[in-house]
Amino acid sequence: MELSDSSYKFGSTVVLAYPDATRLAGYRAALGLWTQLSSSGAKRMCTTYLLKDAEQAIKPQGISEIDCADASKTGVCVVSGTSAALPDVTFCFVNGLPAQEHIPALVDGILGVLEAQGGVQRLIVPAAANVSGIRVADSLWVRSTGGLVVPGVPQIPEGAQTNDVVLSAFDNLGSVSAIKDVVLLVHGDKRPSGSGYRQTVTFGSEYVDEMDLAVVNALSSALAVVAGVTDTVALLPPVTRTRLNIDAAAKALPAFG
Repeated sequence: MELSDSSYKFGSTVVLAYPDATRLAGYRAALGLWTQLSSSGAKRMCTTYLLKDAEQAIKPQGISEIDCADASKTGVCVVSGTSAALPDVTFCFVNGLPAQEHIPALVDGILGVLEAQGGVQRLIVPAAANVSGIRVADSLWVRSTGGLVVPGVPQIPEGAQTNDVVLSAFDNLGSVSAIKDVVLLVHGDKRPSGSGYRQTVTFGSEYVDEMDLAVVNALSSALAVVAGVTDTVALLPPVTRTRLNIDAAAKALPAFG
C-alpha cells in the first residue's frame, strides 16, 4: 500500500470515486469535477495498489477513466490527483473492485492510506446505488459522520439498506475512522445490479435514458458544494454503452478440459 510518490500529500478534503454497479454515476461526477479543475494549471498525480492478490472483478468501462501509472503492477489501482486550482481537495479514483468478500479489506486499506497522512479531515464518496427503506428511492441523499448538512439534500435515515457493498463498508468503517467526517453522497438507483446483469450488459445499454445524465449531474452539483468548488460545474455528456455479444465472447474462450 505504498504511494508511487512518497512525498505526495493529500488535501484536507478527499473525493473518492469507485465504479458503482449501475451508472458509474459517482465516478463520472468526480471525473467531471476533476477534468474541470485540472484543465488548466499544474496538477500532481500519485498511484497506489491495494489487495495485490485479489482478483479485479469490476473495472470502469465506457468512460475515459484515470489510467494507472504502471500497468505491470497487479491489484486494485487507486490514482490520486491534486490540482493547483484547488490544492486542498484531492481526487482519488478506484480503478477496479475485487470480489465482494474482499471489498471491506479494500475499503480498510484506502482509509488506512488516508489516515496515515494525518491531514485528511473529510472524505466524500459519491455513488448511485440501490437503496431501500427511504421515502423517495430515486433522489439524492447524504450521510455524514461529522454531521454535515447539505442544503436541499436529506439525510439517509437509519434503517436504510443498500446492496452496494462498497458503500456499506465505507458507512461502517467510516464511523470508526480517524477521519473526522466521512460523507456519503448517494443517489438512489433501482437498476438491476446482480451477477446475471453484469454478465450480459456493459453498464446497461438498454437502461440508458434521460435520467442517466440527471443522476450524474445531481451528484456533481452536491459534490461541488461539499468539496468547496465554487465555479460552475460543466455538465457531463452521456456515456455510450454497448451490449456484449455473449455468443462471440463464448467462442473466443479456450477449450475446457
